[in-house]
Amino acid sequence: MRATLFHNPGAGDESHSAAQLAGPLRAAGLDLRLCEARGEALRDGLRQPMELAIIAGGDGTVGRIAPALAGRG
Repeated sequence: MRATLFHNPGAGDESHSAAQLAGPLRAAGLDLRLCEARGEALRDGLRQPMELAIIAGGDGTVGRIAPALAGRG
């Protein structure tokens, strides 16, 4: 399954790198693309085909990304 992990490294109280989060997801069989959750990287990530979106961040991160994914099918 093609999945994109949108990651905001500044969210939350603990430090979880995209690589740390990606390990278990890839081990579960996902074809995973990593995407920083801001700027041009975010805009590019949202244009890419995916079957699953995973958002790792706070309320602001989810609030920016979820509406952009709405209606994509």
